[in-house]
This record gives sequence, C-alpha cells and structure tokens, in this order.
Amino acid sequence: MTLYNVHLYREMRLVFLDVEANSPEEAAASCREFPDEAASGPAVDCDGETFAALVDVQGDVTYAHTVLIDFEAERTRKAGSLLLSALQSCELQLKEYVHWHHAHAGGCSVEIESAWEHARTAIAEAEASGIRCHPSPEADAQKGLQPMDAREFISTEDPIKPYDNYEISPCRRFEEPDAPGTFWFEVCEPDEADVWTLYGHLQGEGVEAIGDFPSRDVAEAVYSRITGQPFPGSYQCDLHLRRMHLAAEAFDLLRSATDELEIWQLPCGDEGDPDTMAILRDAKALFARVLQ
Repeated sequence: MTLYNVHLYREMRLVFLDVEANSPEEAAASCREFPDEAASGPAVDCDGETFAALVDVQGDVTYAHTVLIDFEAERTRKAGSLLLSALQSCELQLKEYVHWHHAHAGGCSVEIESAWEHARTAIAEAEASGIRCHPSPEADAQKGLQPMDAREFISTEDPIKPYDNYEISPCRRFEEPDAPGTFWFEVCEPDEADVWTLYGHLQGEGVEAIGDFPSRDVAEAVYSRITGQPFPGSYQCDLHLRRMHLAAEAFDLLRSATDELEIWQLPCGDEGDPDTMAILRDAKALFARVLQ
C-alpha cells in the first residue's frame, strides 16, 4: 500500500470573549478581523464541515502526484454560479405559471407561489453577495491547462482560515552561505525569476507563500485548480472568493422549486411542456453532478 500525507481543510470554532459592539452584526464583523491568537483559547473542533484534502505521496519530492480533493460541501460551494443560473430559469417558469393562472384560472396553489417567492429571495441574496451566473466554471478553469507538477502547499497553524485574496510574484532563490541546501526567496523582476510564487492573503495578517512553481503559467494553473476560475490578477480575486457562500441555500431552494415543477408537470403526461422538461433535465443533471 502507498503512504500519503493528507492536509485537511476543516471548519473550526474560535471564541472571542468580552466583545463590545452596538449590535450582534457589528460584534461578528469586528471579530472577523481579529487574529487567531486573540481568541480565548485555541481553535475548537465544532463538528463542522471538512471541505477538502490536499494529498501528497510520501517521498514524491516533485509533488507530481499531489492531488486536491474537494468533498461534498466544497463541491456544493463551487457550484454556486451554476445553481444560480438554474434557479433563475426555474424562477422564470414559476413566474409565467403564476401569472397565467391568475389571468386565466383564478389563481394557483399556495405551494407554487411560495416556491416562486423563495426563488426570488434566494436570487436577490445571491446577486447581492456577488454570485454571478456562469455557464461552466470548471470549463474555464481547465481551458488551456495541461497536466502539470503540483508543488507543496505550506502548512499553517490554522489552515482553516480562508484566504481573502491571492498574489503571484516572480522570485529569486538564494542559498544560505552557512547552510548548503537551505534556500530563501525574494521578489524580483520577471526576467530574473528562478520561481513564481503563489501567495494567499490573510485578512489582517499579510501573505503566506503557498508554493513555488517553475513558471507563471503553472502558478496560475494551480490557482485555478484551487478556486475554480482563471487567475484575474494579483489582488483581484476577492469577489470570486465571496460569491459562493449562498450555494448550499440556493441548492436547497432549487431542489424545492424542481419538485414543484415536477408536480405541475404531472397532468401534462410524459412529454409535458418542452421548456419546463428541459429545465428539469438540467436541474437533475446538476444535482447528480454536485452529489456524486
């Protein structure tokens, strides 16, 4: 059997005591900026989600076989754009259904109108948070990428705290004069670079070096594999990193809206309305993809 080193990205809980604020929201916002060491004790396992695992093969010094594996919660988060697009299609069909039945049939069921209201609310909240529809985030992330060597992600004391931005910089490598084989790095001009370093930014704490790569293209490809989008430029990633937060709620509401559409289609027989049947097929395909 093969031996692996596994880095888990898991939700943890930090407790901050005696926080003065004018509202719960203000208290939460202020604590979000605090460093981990300001908490009243160490991070506590709160039975939270385990989002992903970075798995290295022991002895693989080039990290050619390192893989990043997303678990269900992370796949759901990354599906936010697709879920929003599918929910908007369902909302349009529900809107047409409600308006037609009010105009020609004296009204429609409370369940349908409730599903429509929930869909509108979820869409508004998703758009307010920065989620945007996209035909295929995975397709863009993989477009033009070739198989590559992954490199080690530097461990931190609190790997659960998310990065709020990213940077890619050219760096020169220098060897310690008194310690052969020990190197340190400095940012340099692109034509002087020995490696290209991918940095993750932590709110209020600066940056951490995630990995050093042989070219900028490889560093950008690693960023794309982590986040599911092409690299937009240093310190231009924050919107994308926030836009997936409503994915789980959007997924549940899409399931509810899809169930209602299926009930509505029952009197229409196997063929049904072509547009509605197409939406149902797409929604079911998306469910299968997220929950596989």
